[in-house]
Amino acid sequence: MNPTRRELMYAAVAGPALLSAPMVQRSASENLGRITLWPTEESCLARESVAGYRRALQGLEHAGVIIVPAISALSGRMAAVLQSKAKAGHNVILESALTFVDANLAERQCRIMRDAFDLPVELHYPRAENTASYLQYRWPVEALVRSFGEPVYLRAGDHHPIAYQLGNRIVAARRSIGRGQITFLGSPLGPLLFAGDREATLLIRRMVTESA
Repeated sequence: MNPTRRELMYAAVAGPALLSAPMVQRSASENLGRITLWPTEESCLARESVAGYRRALQGLEHAGVIIVPAISALSGRMAAVLQSKAKAGHNVILESALTFVDANLAERQCRIMRDAFDLPVELHYPRAENTASYLQYRWPVEALVRSFGEPVYLRAGDHHPIAYQLGNRIVAARRSIGRGQITFLGSPLGPLLFAGDREATLLIRRMVTESA
């Protein structure tokens, strides 16, 4: 079978630099002078998201920034590790992919987000078919970014909303934990970064530099 254009693009961007999840986890405490990509699973979406972040963040080096791309099955143990990283002063960016998993798994992930990070994440609401969905980011820059799939949402709580859908539904937020902070993205940016989306690229580069 011949590779698709999407597969060829992925190979060109990711190349040998794309690490497996265990390799990234082992190096997390050793590479604090760089942005750490910390995938928790091997899926097509996770690989594409990692490749997108590598493409968008090329040349940036900020100690203590950890990005967890395309989360759909974060374990309680890994959530506790990331919580400890944040408390110790790291800035952790959690990119949700919960809209792409079944409802039972997604609900379990919502509980983990609430228990580990005090983030009141809830599942998506139905949206009318054939309507474009855009997210309005208000931090760290004003940016209008297309949603990748239907986002998940956050209820009001002890966090700072940074992006909304339809004016009032919170789809991304950040909160302080110890000496660091957690930033939750209710819709994946990685695939947009992989496609070279200019607004998404500006957003994540500023998010990393202003979080560090």
